[in-house]
Amino acid sequence: MDFSPLSQFIDRITSWRIPWAEVHVMHRNETVFRYRAGYADLETKTSIDENSIIYLYSLTKILTCTAALQLVEKGKILLGDAISDYLPEFSEMMVRKQTEDGITTEPSEVPITVRDLFAMTAGFSYDIASPSIREAIARTSGRLPTREFAKAIAKEPLMFEPGTRWNYSLCHDVLAALVEEVSGKQFGTYVQEAITGPLSMHDTGFDLTEAQLSRLAPQYEFNDALGKAVRMDENWYRLGTEFESGGAGLLSTVNDYSLFLNALTNRGQARKACVSYHRRASIL
Repeated sequence: MDFSPLSQFIDRITSWRIPWAEVHVMHRNETVFRYRAGYADLETKTSIDENSIIYLYSLTKILTCTAALQLVEKGKILLGDAISDYLPEFSEMMVRKQTEDGITTEPSEVPITVRDLFAMTAGFSYDIASPSIREAIARTSGRLPTREFAKAIAKEPLMFEPGTRWNYSLCHDVLAALVEEVSGKQFGTYVQEAITGPLSMHDTGFDLTEAQLSRLAPQYEFNDALGKAVRMDENWYRLGTEFESGGAGLLSTVNDYSLFLNALTNRGQARKACVSYHRRASIL
């Protein structure tokens, strides 16, 4: 197969507004094409390499859903269950309603289900600066454990009745809290034991060691007014020192995340190369 159009596309976007980009194509557990271009650090002109660690942001969501679906497969949770069966703070939700006199809030007519969290039909917004979240950050002295984050979300009125509409939102952050509650483990610990550990994804997690921090690639945001990419060294979704965002919190490498995606395309199994033989790892 001719992959030159794909490499040309990578060259085009890295010469435009994107500091660096990489494509990794695998087929039947084998890499058939890999190409990268651009700079990890624009100021020093440091090329990107396969050991560079990056913020996954919303790619975290796929892994979070996988973690929760493991619990569905084991019968620990059911898609039709109300999430309040596990997270009681969501038992009496309020919903914003438009009236002739403006916007008011009323009790929700239907519960939020586990399925709503997966499908993003729960009625949540993506407001990470809501009053309840700000209060929770202050109350926990900046720690904001994942369960406390979910409790803060439950205090905010829903945008619509659960199941009636779709909205890109904080649903998967609540899903992470659900995994914590059902598994009895911190979300990051569950992810490591059930997914990243078995797949040997040693550079994937919510926190980095000192050695890993030295490999963290800088972030950039394109500034239209300046006509160039500007350094942005922070994760907007790390709202607390103990907050493990199921929607945007993981860090990883292209190598590591490829292992995860490869497992998903092989019915939960991935082949891992060892010194003199291959063995299979299963996450589903």
